[in-house]
Amino acid sequence: MKILIKVGINMRDNKFRVWDTGGKRYWYFTSSEDLDPSLERIIKEGEIQKFSGLNDVNGVDIYEGDFLKVVFDDDEFDEYDEPMGVVKFGEEFRQIEDEPLDGWIISDGTKEGGEYLDQWDGAIEVVGNMYENEELLLTLKSDPSDPKPLELKFRVWDGKKIIYVSKDSGYRLVFEGGDWELEYKNEQYCTSKDPWCKLMQFSGATDINEKDIYEGDIVKNGLNEEEYKRKYPNDYKEYGFTLGEFVGISTYDAECSCWCIDNPKYIGVTMVHHLFCEIDMKTVEVIGNVHENEEIFRGLISE
Repeated sequence: MKILIKVGINMRDNKFRVWDTGGKRYWYFTSSEDLDPSLERIIKEGEIQKFSGLNDVNGVDIYEGDFLKVVFDDDEFDEYDEPMGVVKFGEEFRQIEDEPLDGWIISDGTKEGGEYLDQWDGAIEVVGNMYENEELLLTLKSDPSDPKPLELKFRVWDGKKIIYVSKDSGYRLVFEGGDWELEYKNEQYCTSKDPWCKLMQFSGATDINEKDIYEGDIVKNGLNEEEYKRKYPNDYKEYGFTLGEFVGISTYDAECSCWCIDNPKYIGVTMVHHLFCEIDMKTVEVIGNVHENEEIFRGLISE
């Protein structure tokens, strides 16, 4: 069997690799070689990634799906230690000026961000790929051109348990001015005037496990020290794991009209006041809430 693949305009060597989804490994080929029939399934079912025709500073072939970082001789450019993006091929990417990027690019994960791969020839290093190093996907930005609308959801603490309000739950919230009332099957269940009840809104963000983050949730950095070191090498170099060890409560700050993570023990301390917009929320993990996990909450406020 001979494999024929459509190669890009910048292809200088008809090589490609295939990610075997079953075997969890890469197979490397050239498009002109005769293949063993046992590999036909891998080619058919796997993910084909083409060779870009370029090598990194260490002579390593650069393929689609590889993550690259810029390499400088001078240590003062340590800020570039994080990957600059992932290698892709196509015409779907554009620069801010809406000029199309046709061919091999280094993408930052958005439709707006991309640079030609060959512009960085001789100054880039392969640091991993999208399948064998999934943690590198966290370094990509979300796509600002396709924002998700904020879903308006609420939950209520009734003094004993948390109730998630939805159409199928039988509960319904009624708002009037600054007051609210929770009904169950058209009967009043509790109101904002009941001191033991607490209304909590969905923040619009999800954690590292795709769990919705609500007001009152206790969250922490979901990365361990080694993962944090790889993702934030400059912060780790200057502060160690101090910034990565944050634990706090999801709170809406009315003064700045934004969601943040606060530790009540250190109110006003910048290092433990994390704005959602300044955090990669894909690294945050919900570990409980202030009502159902009192022991965690007390640990936050204890000396």
